[in-house]
Amino acid sequence: ALVTTVMPAEFCAELAEMWLHPAVLDNATGSAQALILGFSATDTFFVPFSYELVTCRAPIPVRAISHVRLRDTSAADTAVFDVTICDESGAETVSIEGFTMRRVAPGATLTSTGRPRLNELPVDVALREGILPSEGVDALDRIVAAVLGAQVVASSIDLQQWTAFVDAEERSAVSDVADGAEPSGLRFDRPDIASKYSAPQTPIEREIAEMWSGLLGVETVGRDDDFFELGGQSLIAVRLFTRLRRRYNIDLPLATLFEAPTVAQCAAVVAARIGVVDSESVVDDVVADGSVAMSNASAGRAPASLAAAAGQAFRHLVTIQKGGDLLPFYCVHGSGGNVLNFRDLSLAMGRNQPFYGVQASGIDGVLPPLWTIGEMATAYLDEIRALQPRGPYLLGGYSGGGLVAFEMAHQLSAAGQEVALVVLLDTFPPVVAARRVTLLMRLERLRAERMAYVKNVFVRRLKLARRRRDAARLDAIVARHEVVPSELRELNVERAFMAAAAAYVLRPWSGRVVLMRAEKLHYAFQELGASYGWDEVVQGDFELMCVPGDHDTLVLEPNASRLVHLLRDTLDGALPATR
Repeated sequence: ALVTTVMPAEFCAELAEMWLHPAVLDNATGSAQALILGFSATDTFFVPFSYELVTCRAPIPVRAISHVRLRDTSAADTAVFDVTICDESGAETVSIEGFTMRRVAPGATLTSTGRPRLNELPVDVALREGILPSEGVDALDRIVAAVLGAQVVASSIDLQQWTAFVDAEERSAVSDVADGAEPSGLRFDRPDIASKYSAPQTPIEREIAEMWSGLLGVETVGRDDDFFELGGQSLIAVRLFTRLRRRYNIDLPLATLFEAPTVAQCAAVVAARIGVVDSESVVDDVVADGSVAMSNASAGRAPASLAAAAGQAFRHLVTIQKGGDLLPFYCVHGSGGNVLNFRDLSLAMGRNQPFYGVQASGIDGVLPPLWTIGEMATAYLDEIRALQPRGPYLLGGYSGGGLVAFEMAHQLSAAGQEVALVVLLDTFPPVVAARRVTLLMRLERLRAERMAYVKNVFVRRLKLARRRRDAARLDAIVARHEVVPSELRELNVERAFMAAAAAYVLRPWSGRVVLMRAEKLHYAFQELGASYGWDEVVQGDFELMCVPGDHDTLVLEPNASRLVHLLRDTLDGALPATR
């Protein structure tokens, strides 16, 4: 698109003082939204989200021509543009790479209200709405100069609303570990998502919709709404499945949400698992032993189709995206064992790319976790080769899962099978991961990050205290040979995985490896070099690519699209388009 902007004469002087004049820049960069597939000027609303790189060579001219290009990595809710702003002669003044806009619900407020955003923690709200140092000094001066009472609160947000929010969060946290009523929580208007609202039709659908509403903070949840489109992620999924277990006395793996992401589909899985036909005539009362009392008219087993939905062909392999005729990409879980964080990555790869997540043994709460990397690789390959008997294979692994993918490549090569590519998603070699954090490292980080570091220390200590409490509870459950509840399964798997990773010995491999490294490197590993030492282990073709974000966000949007954009040529060039 070509966009022409003209600064009104009375404001032209501002351009010399503000080279990136906000009013002009907004029009020059954000006026080409019609390029977005499915965009509607009346129904679609995108807002600026981030810039990847801005190069400014001169002020934006009074009359400017802006050349806007939509990247092919853009998705339904995320649009990424590259923009070049020139004067009338064609001389470039400003170049922008990776200008990202995100879709928001029509009519959504963009003002600062002190209200929590979807899935936002109290500490995040406090930092976002906090008082700047200059504002704090000014407030202190005014408080000291005024005749006020013994207690004074200087706040940038509504205190009653803030108190209600914090109280709701506390009630929600308590309800996750103890029986009791569902938390009320603050809820917000239904977001603008692909599915139109359709009311839940059955008793189980209505109960599940209410659970989603409370956990996701969405006022109205329909039977066809997608868990992920409403803002769901792995932490919320853990809380959801805890409540499903408490209500229906069933244990479902988190990966169920890939096969049954809507309220109606999830209700069908629950109905099949507890053995009922979920209809208006069902008067169910789930009792402690898991049996269900029903009216005579509706008593019976679930239809075969529902029973099939509840079952799983594989214990480890999870179909995240069926895709088309490309070779499947198999991506191994991180240390926590679940694969919910791969959804953004699979969508960014395109609907034609088959994408399978590999989840850990023990993530169902029944099977014990595996305690060596070799055992994990063997178990996972049994299922992968049942689906795809012969190579070439495309393997990947996120974080510690990259070690398992690397071992899988070794085992496949030893079996005479071709491994086209191994993708390591910010994976540290085991010796590197055990690196100690020194006092000097901490002091340097404090100097660089200041209050952000203090916040991180505070949050980390709270997590450690919670982890010790959960570990003691987990040990007692395992000792009694009971099913591990959903909120403790990640910890159960993680403990075994960390022990396995620490004991794993890397062996040189002569195949092709790509390390997708996060640009924001953890401070403890900043002296390890760009490749984390993988270039010394891989004896074949090794390639390093840096992806925006940190270790936790590089596989999530908007970073996932950038990751795939970098990786796509390597994937396409590694093998034929069809098997």
